[in-house]
Amino acid sequence: MTNVSELLIKDGKHQLYNGIILLFGSVCMIMLFLFFAHQWETGILSIALAMVGGTVLSRGVRDLHLGQQSHLTMQKEKGIPVSRQLDKIMAMDGSLSTETSIMSLDDERLCVLKETGFQRNLLLKVVQFFSSTGIFLPKNFRLLDADDNVLFYMQKRGGFSWRSYVFNEAGDCIGYICRAKGEEKGTLLVYIDQTGSRWRAVKDYRDFISISDQAGKPLLLMKPGAIPLEHAERFSRGDSVVLEWTETENINYSLLLFILAVLKSRTAE
Repeated sequence: MTNVSELLIKDGKHQLYNGIILLFGSVCMIMLFLFFAHQWETGILSIALAMVGGTVLSRGVRDLHLGQQSHLTMQKEKGIPVSRQLDKIMAMDGSLSTETSIMSLDDERLCVLKETGFQRNLLLKVVQFFSSTGIFLPKNFRLLDADDNVLFYMQKRGGFSWRSYVFNEAGDCIGYICRAKGEEKGTLLVYIDQTGSRWRAVKDYRDFISISDQAGKPLLLMKPGAIPLEHAERFSRGDSVVLEWTETENINYSLLLFILAVLKSRTAE
């Protein structure tokens, strides 16, 4: 059984180191601004680095303390299936927004991933909007169904690494999403739960992203930038992404969460 506390300690240390690096970078930028480059962009970047570094450092301290003071283990997920058969072609809207949805072509919402917590801080929103350092911020998310019922929580750790913990409604950790290591070429993220590597996202030469299960069975294809001729008007919206399902039945909401996390990680690059 996966020891979540050990992962938290590891992530806590990473965030501590990353926060210190970002704060050191902020000091260097301030020195550069004061003595050499008297440009407002340098001043803003130094402030952004300081704010992000302080936030990452603070989250690292919290995670390190939580991991050391608790014994958390990964729990088995009680699958929450989508109650209907999915359409062959669907859309993902709001990829650059704090609310990203999976929609039918008739604009019927299937689910939405909402950023919460850290993103409510106005100053951090400004930092994220104006500075690329915002990609290092820790983030909190909630996955809601079409009726706005909370299904899952997701917490992304800050810093240069990328790991997001997935929690059920009761607050139990049921899995995590991380960068792929030792996987096939092109693999972006993997979803790990009690059964192991449950899903993986692989990018091909067209920049399309295929999602497959443990056995390598393809489930769907994400097509960023593609505009199907038969749905040209629908996908002419700036941030809509085509979802082409291979399997349309017996789909769990945790898979939808993984798909949305893949898109979020891609837009943060």
